[in-house]
Amino acid sequence: MLRTVSSFVVLALAGSQALADPWAYVQQTPGKPFPKIHVYSDSGTQWDRVGNLEDGLTFHADARGQCDAGWRTQHESYLKAKSGNQDVALANLQINTDHRSYGPDHGGGWKSHTFSGPYVPPETGSPVQVCNSLLASRTAGAPNVFQARQQLLASGISHTLEGSYTLVFFLSCEPDRKPLFWESQSATESADLRATVECHGNPAALDVPEPEPPPAQRTPVAHGIQAMDLWANPGASANFRGFCPKTLHFGGEVDFQLQSGAPFDLRYRYLGRWGAHEIRSEVYTTRYTASGNKNLHGWSLGFPLSPGGGINFQAPTASDEPVVFGGSVVLEFVGPVPVHANLQPVQFDVTCLKEGTAIAPVAGDGNLASPMAPREPVDLNPQSPTRQPADTSVGPTIVKKMPGRVKAPGQPVTFTAKVTNPPATEKEAAATGAPTAAMILKMPPDLLITSVSAGGATGNAPGGAASNLLRVRVANKGQGPAPASQFTLFLPDGIPIRAAVPAIPAGGQREVVVRTPKPVGAGPLRVVVDEAGRIAESDESNNTFVSRGPGK
Repeated sequence: MLRTVSSFVVLALAGSQALADPWAYVQQTPGKPFPKIHVYSDSGTQWDRVGNLEDGLTFHADARGQCDAGWRTQHESYLKAKSGNQDVALANLQINTDHRSYGPDHGGGWKSHTFSGPYVPPETGSPVQVCNSLLASRTAGAPNVFQARQQLLASGISHTLEGSYTLVFFLSCEPDRKPLFWESQSATESADLRATVECHGNPAALDVPEPEPPPAQRTPVAHGIQAMDLWANPGASANFRGFCPKTLHFGGEVDFQLQSGAPFDLRYRYLGRWGAHEIRSEVYTTRYTASGNKNLHGWSLGFPLSPGGGINFQAPTASDEPVVFGGSVVLEFVGPVPVHANLQPVQFDVTCLKEGTAIAPVAGDGNLASPMAPREPVDLNPQSPTRQPADTSVGPTIVKKMPGRVKAPGQPVTFTAKVTNPPATEKEAAATGAPTAAMILKMPPDLLITSVSAGGATGNAPGGAASNLLRVRVANKGQGPAPASQFTLFLPDGIPIRAAVPAIPAGGQREVVVRTPKPVGAGPLRVVVDEAGRIAESDESNNTFVSRGPGK
């Protein structure tokens, strides 16, 4: 509280007299209602206006004070409510000029007043803004902010504003005996007032439909390459170990942004490196008539290459000593090309045996001691003229597409898969129908999702509770082994989550545990294995699995 006192000197013909100070106090009446401000929501989406203006504002205040001895109160005294520098309401003090004090017991007790005035906005700001700020703060962080806002707008909010108005009590005093020249004494006291903001509810807010989300705004990007991917086939995830393949296949895709209407011819070639050796493909051209992502022209290398080809691939000389051929491939652009993304080389290693030699035993696969008869080399990666080379490099072999960002380096790929059962010889195959090694390697897989359940490796979430761990079971119902792949899990809110799936032998299955951003309860789940169609399967129609929720 702030008190100011004015003290004056009274001049008399007989001399002068020293005076003491008067005093004054004021407060908001305890237990009485605060002045109330009414705010209404007409739209049902927010609070819109202040209402009941004709009622004005009602204040309850107490005051007391006392003049010095030989002085009495004056009619110039006042008690008022203010908002900043603006007067809001004035109380009727009913001053008795015969009294030295104001209030009962010679100013020892409070004198209460109730007085009103027209509505004036409080010092603390717009009540409408206060209601909407409360609406935003109380619904922030809610699971569904729109529904939380609807409920609060329908029910309403009552809030107390501190320091919304100010009470001022001014006590003016005059001498009992007025000399020829005199001036009044005075004391001033002020106090902060509280007010109630009543944000009235509107039940119609519950019927307001949720607005459509604004259309996605695409950030303008510069002309040129925004992202690039490369892949090698065979790749590590094919889990191959056997005869050397006839060819190595390479491919990729480029996301190009056109800023003008003119088409752009992207000219490029592949650069392969093995140790100190290099080999380049011919120059290819991919035309862009609009912004977007396009597959690049594929490139294949005969394997093993002749010494005159620039790289000297030597075939293995001993059946029990596989040879590893390793290297990297990257793109080279011909002519001026604006590039806004970094592409790391795709790395790969191929472990294979010379044609016609025995397949070395693999740990856990049984003893394959009996040699196999020589036969024609097996092409592990048959290509269709209308199909992109199968991408068996899911995971570390593909540099993931991240438009506008620097891509992570490709990881080395080791081509080391195994044959789980001894293959039949040509003679055994003719007699029993058992598959030979070449037949096994050419048989297609058939991938499908068999179940989605909640919980991690320790089991389901108790009582059907929501869990942020989902166990997805992937089976291979085909006759041939399935290379490593991936599946896409679509959560009930549409968020996609992709996860890698290890290689699966024919008739086998794998279980992959996926961690979701938040616990998943009831709601539809959709899982698609090999969504990009990179693996050639015997049945391409059963890759999608739909359930009503985990375990359903």
